[in-house]
Amino acid sequence: IYNASNPDQPTFLSQFTHVRTCDPVIADGDYAYVTLRGGGFCGGFTNQLDIINLKDLLHPVPVRSYPLSGPQGLSKDGYLLFICDGRDGLKLFNAGDPYNLSLLSQVKGFQPTDVIALGGIAIVTAKDGLYCIDYSDVNNAKIASKIPVIQNN
Repeated sequence: IYNASNPDQPTFLSQFTHVRTCDPVIADGDYAYVTLRGGGFCGGFTNQLDIINLKDLLHPVPVRSYPLSGPQGLSKDGYLLFICDGRDGLKLFNAGDPYNLSLLSQVKGFQPTDVIALGGIAIVTAKDGLYCIDYSDVNNAKIASKIPVIQNN
């Protein structure tokens, strides 16, 4: 955790150490959300979401861990937390209470790797293309469109 009040010279404040895996992180208010994915080139064996309390930036505290299948990218839009969870697709959680996440919906049929969500639409990358996910009804998120990507080997 760095103090970036002077963007040209950020200063170290503290750190939170965990198992070494691939670990995208987002912060929102008093909490950080970290997806841990094992089995790849990053090492590790854990597949989970860790939530860290950042109210005291000098002393980050773990809140809770949630098991996942193969998480990668994540995003937040208000109380909604989006997690790309490998073969399990894109998961939308109610993260209004970080101590008690609840799954609202899940979009299956593709393997998402990263997500940017805002205002009812999520742009999601996957190996086979770019997906537009409509989550205007958070309990019934669905693929609205896809732009296929052809890979040349």
